[in-house]
Amino acid sequence: HIPLEEMQDRLCIVLCNLKPAKMRGIVSEGMVLCGSDDSQGLVQLLEPPAGAAVGQRITFEGFGEPQPDEVLKSKAQQKVWPNMAPDLKLN
Repeated sequence: HIPLEEMQDRLCIVLCNLKPAKMRGIVSEGMVLCGSDDSQGLVQLLEPPAGAAVGQRITFEGFGEPQPDEVLKSKAQQKVWPNMAPDLKLN
């Protein structure tokens, strides 16, 4: 959805404690987070707040202080995303 050229030299938010899995022949351990506008099909890279450092944990207002698992191993543990996704919206 987002061309490589638009992602280069930009900060982004990555869900990074996923169980390693091969995708298109490359081992992946994370997921770049994006937001979309269903009415126009617009997809945008989620960017960290201004001043955020590379590797800094990002929190979301109203969700409390997270205690992440070292690795999300099972399908049941990975169901966190469907519970959180509806609250992520583009400005």
